[in-house]
Amino acid sequence: MNEVPNNNMNPTTDGNVVPNDGVQPEVVSNPEAAVPVQPEAAAPVYEEVAPQFQEVVLPEKQVRTDSYFDGGLLELIGWRILAGLITVVTFSIGRPWAQCMLYAYEYNHTVYNGKRLKFEGKGGDLFVNYFKWFFLTIITFGIYAFFIPVRKQRWLVSNLHFEDEQLIKGESFFDGKTSHLIGLNILCLILNSISLGLLFTFTTCFRLKWLSKHTIINKKRIAFTGGALNLFGKYLLWLFLTLITFGIYGWWLRIKMLKWTTKNTHIRVVGEAEVEDNKALAVAIVVGVVGLLMFILVAPKLIGLVTTGVETSGGHNICLNPFTCKTQNRVGGLNDEYNYGSHNVTIERARPHY
Repeated sequence: MNEVPNNNMNPTTDGNVVPNDGVQPEVVSNPEAAVPVQPEAAAPVYEEVAPQFQEVVLPEKQVRTDSYFDGGLLELIGWRILAGLITVVTFSIGRPWAQCMLYAYEYNHTVYNGKRLKFEGKGGDLFVNYFKWFFLTIITFGIYAFFIPVRKQRWLVSNLHFEDEQLIKGESFFDGKTSHLIGLNILCLILNSISLGLLFTFTTCFRLKWLSKHTIINKKRIAFTGGALNLFGKYLLWLFLTLITFGIYGWWLRIKMLKWTTKNTHIRVVGEAEVEDNKALAVAIVVGVVGLLMFILVAPKLIGLVTTGVETSGGHNICLNPFTCKTQNRVGGLNDEYNYGSHNVTIERARPHY
């Protein structure tokens, strides 16, 4: 085998010869390692797509600005039954606590112009007031009893405030006078009597308007604008429904009245003028005059029934009070006794034969 002289020259891969400088060429044990490595292809890049959602616009909460009562019939019946049981079981000692339960339910479900009322009265406080009022009534021989309605109304209003406002002493009060309330009650009683109850709705609205006018809650005066004619129509409807349901609808009357009263009550604004119900006033005057005439015609008969008695078309005399009647019939007896002044006359009846 012939040796190939190196001559210090090394061939390159492209056929050129470069000097070796006496250095032996590097022996590659792995021929594949000499092959240049091609860079791997980059992984495909995917664009991330954000998920699409359907946006829903929530409706704004409707804020009521009217006046309403949102209590229920079954709840009111339940509270009334519970209050009655407390009063009976405690022999009326727990009546103040029972009344506060009912006041809390009715006032807490009452909203004036979107502002809900809150009642903070306690049964213990009302019990102390009742005891004080009862004591003053005894020592004044019943005179102080005329002041109790106003005192109680002042206590009720002083424990009221709007739910979104704090109860601050002196901001809720009732400024009606005792003499005015006494006169109002007497006037309503007279009008109801001479009209035979036909003016009941008029006196009710008149009284509610006066009470609301003198009620201030959180420095806000209350106003009532209910109409007597409107209430009269509702009373006719409620009475009709009560009759055809054999009294069952009567359970709803309290709730109906609370809803109607609250609906026609609002917070008075600055500069608001009082609205006079002239139509109701005119009707009340007419009904009052007619009722007075009827009362004048009927009153003598009623007085006669209680005093001297009234003689019927059959010749019999009817008397309601045997101690004051001048003429008496002994019902079921055999003899008729008549009193003429100081003389007593007895007419004997024949004994019936059977």
